[in-house]
Amino acid sequence: MSDNGNDTPIILLADDEEVIRMMGRDILRVLGYEVMLASNGNEAIDTYRNNQAKIDLILLDWHMPGLKGPEILEQLWEIDASAKVILATGWGPPRELEEFKSQGRDIGLLQKPYLVKDLQKEIAEFLAK
Repeated sequence: MSDNGNDTPIILLADDEEVIRMMGRDILRVLGYEVMLASNGNEAIDTYRNNQAKIDLILLDWHMPGLKGPEILEQLWEIDASAKVILATGWGPPRELEEFKSQGRDIGLLQKPYLVKDLQKEIAEFLAK
């Protein structure tokens, strides 16, 4: 669990679409999580670098402008090789997903648009690891 002074898990939600960030933030709060937001890959990396001890899980949009998913993940894992990441994509599983898993990376996938129950289940499974 996070080192935030309480037992509430903190999720970093990174998505370039404001409506998804705001809706995601609200849903995650209702589900009982604290939320940090990032609107692009660089912001996600900086936020994680500055708050890694607090963040329990990263929910990362795979397709954002600027840095691409693999580049973002590479930098996140340079900061913390054990970072837990759930990719969110509307394009189907990225071809790199199985490679990441074979490297022992803690990574999951949510297909957009996802249901709240699927989001809740995936997060609960990751946080239980």
